[in-house]
Amino acid sequence: MNKKKENFTFYSNDFKDFTKNLHDICNWNQLDNVAIEYHDLQETIYIHYKELFHIKSMISDYLKHIQNVEFIGINFDIPEYCVISLILGILNSKHSFINIPVDSTEFINIKNHLNLRYLFCTQNNIEGNIVCQFEIHRECIYLIKLKDVRKQVIQNAKQNYYAYAISTSGSTGVPKVIRVLHSCIVPNILDLNKILAITKCDKISQFTNFTFDPSIIEIFLALSNAGTLFMVSKSLKNNPDRLLKIAYSSQITILQITPSVFIYNWSPESLKSSILSNNTSLRAILFGGEPFPKLEVISETMHPYNNTKIYNIYGITEVSCWASINEILITGGQFNVHYLGQVLSHTLLQVRNKRGEVITNGTGFLYIGSNQRVCLVNDENIEDLELPVFRDSGDIVDINEEGKIFYKGRKNSFIKRFGNKVDLTKLKEFILQIDFIKNCYVLWDDSYHHLHLYFSIKKNVVNYHNINIKIMKYLCKLNPLYRPDKIHFMNHIEFTSSGKISLEHSKEHYIQDKVTHKIINNIDLQQIEVAFKSIWENNLQRKNIGFIKLGGTSIIALQISNAMSEISNIEFPKLIGMLLMDSTIDECLNYIKSIILNSQNGIINLKSHSNIRELPLITVITIEDEKSFRDSNKKNKKYDSTIQVNDIHLCQWYKCRGQIYNYISDINEEFKLQYDTISKVKIQKTYDMRKCVDASPTIFRYSDGKTYATVGSHSGFIFTFELEKECHKRIFKVKLPDRIESSVLILDNFRGIVGCYDGNIYCFHLKTGKFIWNYKTGNVVKNSVIFCKEKGIIFVGSYDCYIYCLSVKDGSEIWKFKFGNGSINASGCLHFQSDTVLFGTLDGYCLALQQLSGKLVWKYKLSDPIFVAPVSLNNGLVLFCSVTGLLCCFDIEVNVKMWTYKINGNIFSYIVKQNDTKYENIILASQNKNLYCLESKDTNFKTKPTLKYVLNFHSPILATPWCENNFLFIACKDGTLNIYNSIKNRVIKIEKLPAEVFSSPVVNNNVIIIGCRDNNVYALELV
Repeated sequence: MNKKKENFTFYSNDFKDFTKNLHDICNWNQLDNVAIEYHDLQETIYIHYKELFHIKSMISDYLKHIQNVEFIGINFDIPEYCVISLILGILNSKHSFINIPVDSTEFINIKNHLNLRYLFCTQNNIEGNIVCQFEIHRECIYLIKLKDVRKQVIQNAKQNYYAYAISTSGSTGVPKVIRVLHSCIVPNILDLNKILAITKCDKISQFTNFTFDPSIIEIFLALSNAGTLFMVSKSLKNNPDRLLKIAYSSQITILQITPSVFIYNWSPESLKSSILSNNTSLRAILFGGEPFPKLEVISETMHPYNNTKIYNIYGITEVSCWASINEILITGGQFNVHYLGQVLSHTLLQVRNKRGEVITNGTGFLYIGSNQRVCLVNDENIEDLELPVFRDSGDIVDINEEGKIFYKGRKNSFIKRFGNKVDLTKLKEFILQIDFIKNCYVLWDDSYHHLHLYFSIKKNVVNYHNINIKIMKYLCKLNPLYRPDKIHFMNHIEFTSSGKISLEHSKEHYIQDKVTHKIINNIDLQQIEVAFKSIWENNLQRKNIGFIKLGGTSIIALQISNAMSEISNIEFPKLIGMLLMDSTIDECLNYIKSIILNSQNGIINLKSHSNIRELPLITVITIEDEKSFRDSNKKNKKYDSTIQVNDIHLCQWYKCRGQIYNYISDINEEFKLQYDTISKVKIQKTYDMRKCVDASPTIFRYSDGKTYATVGSHSGFIFTFELEKECHKRIFKVKLPDRIESSVLILDNFRGIVGCYDGNIYCFHLKTGKFIWNYKTGNVVKNSVIFCKEKGIIFVGSYDCYIYCLSVKDGSEIWKFKFGNGSINASGCLHFQSDTVLFGTLDGYCLALQQLSGKLVWKYKLSDPIFVAPVSLNNGLVLFCSVTGLLCCFDIEVNVKMWTYKINGNIFSYIVKQNDTKYENIILASQNKNLYCLESKDTNFKTKPTLKYVLNFHSPILATPWCENNFLFIACKDGTLNIYNSIKNRVIKIEKLPAEVFSSPVVNNNVIIIGCRDNNVYALELV
């Protein structure tokens, strides 16, 4: 077949037999030949062409009297061997057929799209009237006229009337009903007749479900050559070993099958001794519907002297059925199984880039089209289509300079993970390189943002625990972005009706496993130990020395704690603290086991021979290295601080991470929502910041009366935009050299200050982007800068364990202070009554330092790290909270601990004061999915507070809630934004963002600003 290159479109241009329909290409010259050989568990039925011709003519003669009907249905309950006669009878009467799936929802969709009025079935309980009864191959078949069908409008397809309709599985998008013209499917039959050299002596298997369009290929490859169609019952398909034996003994010659059914239904040994033996009758196998499997797996199923040809065939239902074919040479050196191969007749292939432009070299999206092979999708009209018609395959491909096209993966194989684009196909290809892996599948669970790896192994490999360990060690070679959260051993395979692996079933099975796992009372300590050691070894060395000495970080500590909680469904509140205190693996294990023992009251079920089938992997986010655009060797570098502005803009107030900082009085009305009820939340505007937005936004008001929002991201960009009703017209951008996780401090005259992962504190102009000064610390800066306006000084902590006081004017160092060896993760807090600044450290110290001198005036040691900022209450008392949920209240002026309150969960969300009520309340959100509201009995928190209410959510809370009036805005980790009305005591609205959220929402009037891990910052409108 000739292949030409014209206008960068690859196609075959053979117009022979274009006008024929499916019925016309059937060969009726060998009436004594067996047309259908049907096998059931109990019997074999042979139907000759003579009988087939008689039955299809009988059906056709009746159907010719039915006018103004295009499609006639064939119900799923009809015996397989009767379906062929019905198809032929419908086609010969100039009507079109549709095989009805079992799913009733799909049937309703088909019925509505096709205005289906008639249906063949074996049951008389279908809603409709029996118009005729047929005896077809000794089976009683009814023709039913369906009820409740609207009047049908016939489209004029002229000579190219429809052959059939089919419903897609949704693999290329949402499910669709496809109407297929004869001119679309007939060229496929004729091509494969020639390529496979089909004759009347061939016996072609028909294993494909009738609702999957490759079944049409199987049927008419046989009928167009007077060959035999080898059919089997559903019960025999469910007995794959017996099916294989019957197929071998019956001497089938052509097999079309999905790779998954082939490699999972039959063992290599059984295939090698039957249909792929050295004396097999099988001439060719067509693998289609899924990516071609691992070449070694196919090779292992074939006898060394087997001569069966192997083909990879590719296509989409929207251009039914196949678009290209490639013969795979099992022996003979290097061969790329991803090559799409020879383009089939009347088929056009185009590779387009993101802008829709056709490309001739590189990576792009594959489109399949034709001038003749045209199908209609859903309610399309053929008169409205402009030729050639192209359909998006949903696949990503490579095209080289020679015009050869290679399959890379599905569009949905590219996901956003930790703010980076991840190609799941790379993970799959990487795993397939492992010698004992038979096949694998990668699933991205968007609801939980978990990456799952499902794998199956070759026979004779039974030590699943060792396999998991080997896989995890192997994965350590990958970029951490590609390391899965969960590994699943596939010991049971479910297929879709099309014979493809059902990943949705795998996902449901995983979710069911999680639910079941949560109700298990007895936990296997041996499994827990194996899991913990595997997680530790995957990220650190297997040495019994401290976590910090091995290179552990707070990120890894958090992820290890999360993983162990997921495995056991038990919280380990002190584990993070132990890790950051440099505990060893044995010390951590002893603690974990003690918690489990206590939770089970001593009931332990040790299973010495059990294996871990599912081990979480800890993914460490790598930080991109960017060259600093400033001279980082200098301790403190200043820039031109001259800013050309026409007016002096004074900052009146700013809001950030649960707090309001105001510099003018009598602005209470400014902070009130404009209404008492909220009916819905809608997206007003999004801003793509190129990488994750974990930083919390800052909303601020200047003296010119305008309100702005500013936020940074992992890309180093800081976006500032005006909050106007006209969709935030003005956007100002500043680029820093590394990741930003802290919020921007707002000063007068559009100056902002923020800490950066490169260790610098930057002062810059929010609009012009001009840098005013920077100060270099010794490590990453994650916390936000706090400002004492009266003294003109700022305070910030660094991961180098120092607290810094700098001049806001030029960034010069006033003092720096270090106490202990704990890094500073959280922001500080001004304490006006004592003229001090408060900070908590990751080694558990609570500190109060004199603002001007940096002298230590008070300290207290908690047993666990502090990840959240302290809070100064209205009466001068201060609150510190450890990561384990211990909330402590101090009077630092007299050095007295007033009280403690314990939350049973890890705390990463900042403490929030709720001042909108008569009394001061405390809001505290936890990773345990609960939000707690505490109130004081004596109204001033001098005594231990009581729990006013607790809200339970479906996902952990890491962001700080926003309190305003009687509303609470709570962003959960999975991206849901919950709005709680404390007066009505109910959640009134839940909005779902497309990715995880660590950024805290900030609310002003009717607008919520929040960052998301899909790289966007969202402006959400309350209506």
